[in-house]
Amino acid sequence: MGAARHVVRVCKGLSCQGRFADDLYELAKERADGFEAIAVESCTCQNQCESGPNVIIDRVIYHEMATDRITELLDNLLDKCRSA
Repeated sequence: MGAARHVVRVCKGLSCQGRFADDLYELAKERADGFEAIAVESCTCQNQCESGPNVIIDRVIYHEMATDRITELLDNLLDKCRSA
């Protein structure tokens, strides 16, 4: 098993949790399941509370994340992994 080439981090700070970050985390884990190239992790507060929930994909912070948006971003990432 090799190291993941892509990392998805979902903020689990209190503010983001209050905006359904747990649901986003579980969705990301499910979508990435079976793809060793993608690691899904939780992270502590990113001090971007006013614009949460926040998700970091390969060091890019995405604010005001919603399930449809994270699904689209993950689908794009999965496509990259399939074509690599």
